[in-house]
Amino acid sequence: MRDNAVVSNDGVVLCNMGKAARVVETIEQARFYADDHALSTLPAMPEGATLEGGDVVWLKNNILAVGLGYRTNRAGIDYLKQHLPSASEIITVPQPHFRGPSDVLHIMSMISPITDDLAVVYSPLMCVSFRQRLLDEGYQLIEVPEHEYDSLG
Repeated sequence: MRDNAVVSNDGVVLCNMGKAARVVETIEQARFYADDHALSTLPAMPEGATLEGGDVVWLKNNILAVGLGYRTNRAGIDYLKQHLPSASEIITVPQPHFRGPSDVLHIMSMISPITDDLAVVYSPLMCVSFRQRLLDEGYQLIEVPEHEYDSLG
């Protein structure tokens, strides 16, 4: 569910998956939200824009961090900037190549916020500017040791 939709105070964003084999999942999500009138969906993303929910992390103060990589492109991030006025800021976080386009690597592969000032992180994959931004925002970072990363700790 997390990869196919991004929930915000502005409504639900139905993602355009960056991996072609997963496009059907978003279609099923759209049916689910259409049946629940308490949840409104935002306009469809434009063709060519890709966004996966695993590349989206809400931080404190309604700051949204979005990973730019193989699964989420700049057009997907631009869509969020146009349709999520409740986000006080949207930070674009460059993703590393790491194991290449066939590997599943999202921003959520390197950060899991726990509270408004605490996050579990895997710093070797983080770009310096994003890690520094977290520290500047007052986050305490709990580092995942390298030997635990492949097993997800």
